[in-house]
Amino acid sequence: MAKLYVSQKQFGVGAAIASLFIIVPLLALLLTQSAHRFQDALLDRNDTVGTGIARDFHQFLKPLSESLSQPACNPDNLRKLRQTDFRSKYLSYYAEVRDGHILCTSYEGKLANPVALPAEYVQFDAETAILNDLNTEVIQTQGTAAIRAGNLIAVFDYPELSNTISKSWLDYASYSLINNQFTSVKPFYTHPLNDINISGNSERWFEGGYYIASRCSIQNSCDLVSIDILSYVKSQQLTLTVLLMLTAMVMWAFYRAGCNLHSSIFSLPNQLRAGLKNNELTLHYQPIVSTTSSEVIGCEVLCRWHAADGHSVSPDTFIPMVEDNGLCEALTESVTRTAIKELKLHGLLGKVRVAINTFPEDIESGFMKRNLNRHVPERYLPWFTVEITEKSVGNLDNLAKNVDQLRALGVQVSVDDFGTGFSNLETLQAIKVDQIKIDRSFIIGVEKPSLKRSIVDNICQLAKSLNVRLVAEGIETAQQLEFVKTRNIALTQGYFHSKPLAIPDFAQFVAQQNRNNADATSPQSKRILQQASQA
Repeated sequence: MAKLYVSQKQFGVGAAIASLFIIVPLLALLLTQSAHRFQDALLDRNDTVGTGIARDFHQFLKPLSESLSQPACNPDNLRKLRQTDFRSKYLSYYAEVRDGHILCTSYEGKLANPVALPAEYVQFDAETAILNDLNTEVIQTQGTAAIRAGNLIAVFDYPELSNTISKSWLDYASYSLINNQFTSVKPFYTHPLNDINISGNSERWFEGGYYIASRCSIQNSCDLVSIDILSYVKSQQLTLTVLLMLTAMVMWAFYRAGCNLHSSIFSLPNQLRAGLKNNELTLHYQPIVSTTSSEVIGCEVLCRWHAADGHSVSPDTFIPMVEDNGLCEALTESVTRTAIKELKLHGLLGKVRVAINTFPEDIESGFMKRNLNRHVPERYLPWFTVEITEKSVGNLDNLAKNVDQLRALGVQVSVDDFGTGFSNLETLQAIKVDQIKIDRSFIIGVEKPSLKRSIVDNICQLAKSLNVRLVAEGIETAQQLEFVKTRNIALTQGYFHSKPLAIPDFAQFVAQQNRNNADATSPQSKRILQQASQA
């Protein structure tokens, strides 16, 4: 199954988009709370008005209606009307009514011609009623309502409310529910109340693009405030500009945080650690060929790693990371376990020598010995070579002691990349290796007379004096191969023979080379070669 990988930019963009799931609800909450506060302020103000009307009704209008004397509109009654009008805050324009006609008012005094009331009464009880849209020759206030008590009426006076209704996105209505019917008291609201689902409870709801709040504070009297959501949002241009800027800043912060988190999660050391844990590193096998028989006698196991984004990471890059992050033992054990599994699966275990690279500290600590004993069956141990990667040696005595213990198991020990690291004559004498691998940097150009050729000749003399086998790495041309043959170097390795191969390809290469060698050594082949040489 292919691994899912998200690039750093994609991860950052995803984090920025994810931030919208936080930002958008917060912005909606802020706008909703702003609308709440406005509605609450208006409803609270209207509560004050409603309470004031109720107080004026019970304190002034009703007592006055009970104290009027006969005949109607006598001087004493007119004086009481004017005094009460002056003392009232929320009721105004007191008028005495008889037989459905206004006879006198606190402003006009006694009328020469009584004025009929044009609006129907909404009866609360035998003594109290509300008049809607009161507009007469005497009281010329369109949309104003009045309240009746006995033979008196008084007009509602809402200067506070009238000053409030100045927003294009705001509608307001005061209403009464009488016999389950709406009765508008102050109908600023542009939508018919009958089209809205209103109960007698205080509540808020969304309907038809409007955010509506309703509150019932006194018996049969309720207030409704409606905000046109789209118009309200459009009206908050400065607020929206600030919020959009804050949103952009938050999204950018989330983007950077996402990129940093990606760098942490998908850093190469973390990927490498996960790859070792999940056995995601792959192995390739580079053939080691005899210079005398051209037979594949073994292979060097090379580790290959592809990062999460699919690109190949050079060993020169990830091997130092292995050392810096304390993953040497994990890598060595993973390579050993996987190599045995793959070689056994393809029938090569115990048929070709297997060279595994390791670090000097893994040998010094005794880990390599434990690792081989744990994973390699005893009968196959002589088929394994441990190649020591050249680097500084921490404790030469421990290294030499553990090398001896490995050799006692039948495992051969080789110095890899000879001439590029710690190796010197004293070290080679102390650790008693079986094999030296000449680094490819000395092989390149060795077919021509040069300083490199002299160095290779000296290495050959050193190996002969120490009685160790030589392997030439990096053979890429036939001329290089012919040169190392003249120096009696036993084994060669390089792209001239084959690049490092995946295990199926390596198994196929070994089989093909063996067939070629068998054909070349048959009697018929020998006769052909002899005839060709004589010709």
